[in-house]
Amino acid sequence: MSRHLCAELIPQITNPMMSEEKLINLYHLVQRVLVTHTEGDLVELGCHEGVAALLIQKILDQSGSNKTLHLYDSFRGLPEKSIEDGETPYQKGWLKAFRDRLIARFEKYGATLPTIHEGWFSEILPNRLPEVISFAHLDGDFYSSILESLAAVYPRLSRGAIVLIDDYCDPSVLDRFNKLPGVKKACDEFFKEKLEKIEILLCGKHAQGYFVKL
Repeated sequence: MSRHLCAELIPQITNPMMSEEKLINLYHLVQRVLVTHTEGDLVELGCHEGVAALLIQKILDQSGSNKTLHLYDSFRGLPEKSIEDGETPYQKGWLKAFRDRLIARFEKYGATLPTIHEGWFSEILPNRLPEVISFAHLDGDFYSSILESLAAVYPRLSRGAIVLIDDYCDPSVLDRFNKLPGVKKACDEFFKEKLEKIEILLCGKHAQGYFVKL
């Protein structure tokens, strides 16, 4: 994979929810699992209208990889939030995406269409996940969505697999956008007895977290 894709495609597809900095982080982590020949397919849980997914698929296409990308989204917006989401202003139904717009985005850029799974995570996970996963992008926004995503994905991760968690913010480490505190709360709960540790990535005014499966 050349730097050409990163330099030309990323500025074209960035938007307020998926900044250039976030996409650059994504680019490097996907490249890492390809370069290290990490076993398994790739998944994105919470794909909205496919900005991040398009970048992942273009990387796979241009590298000649035989890995498959699977996308998961309700296409009905966010689910009901819970008390664990704190004082987030985000509400049920926000960020509703449209499947046809996602497909049109892939057609516009000549990318292979991923396998799309429509439904709430509680309904479609883990039965529709690949048996082995090398990379996962979790962008569920709320506590319940992130916890369900981690519980379903984690057992299928191969050794060296990478999971990127959007909107993961630790205010004690970085003063960044923290309107979705349920994301970190879900991660704290899930990793309480796990060996892996979440590392923080900077991305402008936002932050992300990621871990490598041991």
